[in-house]
Amino acid sequence: MNLKSKPILIVILALLIISSLCFGQTAIYNIVLGQTISIESKILNETREIFVYTPIGYEQNNERYPVLYVMDGETHFFIAAAIANFLATNQQIPRMIVVSIPNVARNRDFSPIPSDLLQNSGGAENFTNFVENELMVYINSAYRTYDFNILFGHSLCGMYSINTLFTHPELFNAHIAASPYLLYENEYVVDKVEETIANETKFSNSLYMSIGNEPPYFPSLDRLTSLLESNQTGLNWTFEKYQNENHASIPLRTISDGLAYIFSDWQLKNEITMMGVDAIKQHIKNRTKKYGFAEKLTEVTLNAIGYQLLQANEIDKAIEVFEYNADLYPHSANVYDSLGDGLDAKGLKKKALKNYKKAVGIGEISNDPNLPAFKNNVERLTKQ
Repeated sequence: MNLKSKPILIVILALLIISSLCFGQTAIYNIVLGQTISIESKILNETREIFVYTPIGYEQNNERYPVLYVMDGETHFFIAAAIANFLATNQQIPRMIVVSIPNVARNRDFSPIPSDLLQNSGGAENFTNFVENELMVYINSAYRTYDFNILFGHSLCGMYSINTLFTHPELFNAHIAASPYLLYENEYVVDKVEETIANETKFSNSLYMSIGNEPPYFPSLDRLTSLLESNQTGLNWTFEKYQNENHASIPLRTISDGLAYIFSDWQLKNEITMMGVDAIKQHIKNRTKKYGFAEKLTEVTLNAIGYQLLQANEIDKAIEVFEYNADLYPHSANVYDSLGDGLDAKGLKKKALKNYKKAVGIGEISNDPNLPAFKNNVERLTKQ
C-alpha cells in the first residue's frame, strides 16, 4: 500500500487598500484545511484519495482523538469538518479527526449485493475490507487516534452505514445515516437486520437515522424502526424526521444532530460546573466510562468556570477550580494569577500575593502578554 499526501488549501484573496493615493496590494493567504492522502489499495486494486482533517491544536499537543469517517467525501468533507470543529469549539462534542472518502465507484462500493437495476453493484463487503484492513490501519498509524470511530453516510451510503453496523458491529462505535436508501433490492438490508435481531445479537453501538420530506423512503424506515423498537438489541438509537429538509439538504442537519446525539453526555453543563471541582472531575470520569476516553478540560474553560463561581459568590468552590487548573497547567502564568484572585476574594492576602508573584515569574520567562496585569496585582497587594 503506497501512500502520498498533499495539503488541502482554501485560498482567500484579501485586498488591502492603503490609501487612495497608493497602489492597492493583494495578499494571498493559504488556509490549510487538511491533507489529501493517496492510497494504492491492493484490496480494491486502485488508487483511492482520502481527505483528512485534524482538529485545531493537533500539532501543538500529544493528545489522541476519535475519528469520524465520512462517505461521499467530495461532497461532505468540508461540511463535516466544519460541523465537527464548531461543535467541539462549543464543547458539545470532543475534538475529532475527520477522514473523508471521495467516490470512485459509488454504486459498487456501497451496495451489499448485485442488482439488475444498478450496474457494477454488490461490492460493499470488499469496500469494508479496504476500510478495515488498509484505510483504518493507515489512519491509526499515521495519526493519534482513540479507538472510537464513527461512520457517516447519506442515501446509498446511509444504507451502507446501517448495513455495516449489523454485519461488522466491531468496526464503528457509532453510525449516522441520512436518508438511508433501504429500498435497495426489496429492502435487502432491512431483511438482514431482521435476521440479525432474530439471532439475539447484542450491540453496544449508537445509531442516528434521519429522513427528510421523502415519502418513498418512509415504509422501509418505518419497518426498520419497528424492528428496533420491538426487540432488546442494546443498540442506542434514534430516528428523526425533518419535514423541512429534502434529500439534498438533509446531510447538514444530520451530521450536526447525529454527533450531538452520539455525544449527548459529553458537554459539561452549567449545573455541573456550579457544583464545583468534585462534580467536574466526576463528569470527566463518566465521560471516560461511557466513551472510553475523555479530553482534559482546557485551561480557558476551567478559568471561565472559576470566575463564574467567583461572581456567584461561591468563593471556596472557585478557589478549588483555580487550584485544579494550576495542577493541570503548572507552566501557565495566568492560572496562578486567577488563583490569586480567588484567594484575594477570600481575604487570604499572603497566599494571593504568593500566587500573583508566581504568575509574574512565569510571565517574565514566557513573555506573557498579560504580564503588566500580573505586576499590577502584585503591586496592589504589596501596598495593602
